[in-house]
Amino acid sequence: MAVFSAIAAGVGLAMSAGSAIKGASDAKKAKRAINNYQRQELSNPYGNLQVSTLGAELQQESMNRRSATAIKALQGMGGRGVLGGLAGLEAQQQEGERQIAADLDAQAKRVAELRAQGEYQKMGMQETREQQDLAGLGAQLSAGQQSMWGGISAGVGLVGNIAQAEGAAKSGGGSLFGKQPPKVVGQKGI
Repeated sequence: MAVFSAIAAGVGLAMSAGSAIKGASDAKKAKRAINNYQRQELSNPYGNLQVSTLGAELQQESMNRRSATAIKALQGMGGRGVLGGLAGLEAQQQEGERQIAADLDAQAKRVAELRAQGEYQKMGMQETREQQDLAGLGAQLSAGQQSMWGGISAGVGLVGNIAQAEGAAKSGGGSLFGKQPPKVVGQKGI
């Protein structure tokens, strides 16, 4: 029976040591991963968004054609028609150009809003992902440390139990390991 107790104690110590070593290794890997954590680089989906000038160019071309047609018509009316009509034609041209500028300005504001919104979303997503990643690595580190200290604690407890059992066995005239201590020649009783 004592031999089985000794074997069980040895197996328990080996398992405790293995658990402590594995826990320390896992904790070390998690700590290294935390220290070497690479921040994510996300891109703003609206970062390359630009104001479209195609509509403005088409409006300008259309205004130029209308002006050319109106000028030809005014030329057919003679000198008075040209002088009288040019002022109205100029006013129409300026109003069209103001409308084109207002449209371009509205587009530029919308592009700026979208870029800012995309940057805000990118930052929030990046922060959330990094917090989750680092929390997972922190949990791995904690689990490894708990496993290591649990193994050490179990090993210390087993050593204490073995020592206590051996002491009890010796005081009863035996040994936990199944033999009485050998008697040395020259001791009393030999």
